[in-house]
Amino acid sequence: MKKNENMNVSKASLWLTNILIGMAIAWFIALAGIQFMGVGLGFAKTQSEGLTGSRSKTATFKYSVPEFDLEYYFIYREGKVIIDQYLISPKNIGLNYNYTKATENDFISVSAGDKDYKMPTKTGQLYLPIDETDLQYYRYLSLFEMLLLTVIKVLILLLIRKLILNFSKGDFFITSNYQLLYRIGGLLTIVPIILFAFESYFTNSFSSLGLSLPEGYSLNMKGVSFQWNYMYISLLLILTAQAFKQGIELKTDKDLTI
Repeated sequence: MKKNENMNVSKASLWLTNILIGMAIAWFIALAGIQFMGVGLGFAKTQSEGLTGSRSKTATFKYSVPEFDLEYYFIYREGKVIIDQYLISPKNIGLNYNYTKATENDFISVSAGDKDYKMPTKTGQLYLPIDETDLQYYRYLSLFEMLLLTVIKVLILLLIRKLILNFSKGDFFITSNYQLLYRIGGLLTIVPIILFAFESYFTNSFSSLGLSLPEGYSLNMKGVSFQWNYMYISLLLILTAQAFKQGIELKTDKDLTI
């Protein structure tokens, strides 16, 4: 009975691992497709066409990656294009506003129930203008980062799958298992390094654009964080692998003694 339960758990774990592998690959393929087809670029290029006879037109597009949001705005009013611009919004750089210089125009009136309130119109989000060449560069660089992370995630899931297969056969204290745990732990240590490196590069790149801000505004540099949670999990796996290795050595000594 217990053996059947273990088999069912192993099968469920294998199915879940297979699904996760498929989802990781499908997610990257979809993302790569969006990048290579230039979704957003083609959309933006067609907005200024066919405006004859139009009094108003509004079009927006947003594309998000971990380090920044890429946005496009096209606003046409009464025969005038107000904005036709790509903007990039870094996640680690925001705006501070000095409210000692605020005026009535810096607030909007809102109501909640029977009470009226004032809401600040200033946001902490920073938008930087970007041309199409730089836009393509940042898009493909972020795609390369995601490719690296996807490859690592798929490799980790494949190693976990091998581990589950060994466990399902009742093979626990074997050399293959501690090697698999070491490899999973090693791959996990690479993930935060990649994230930190790309996040640092994007943040430094955006902060060096020489942006000139209006009076009352200042940049809010949020800094780059290192994701230590990956390192903790990696350390735990490596220690577990070491415990497996010790168990294998004890089992081998016992078998030789017998």
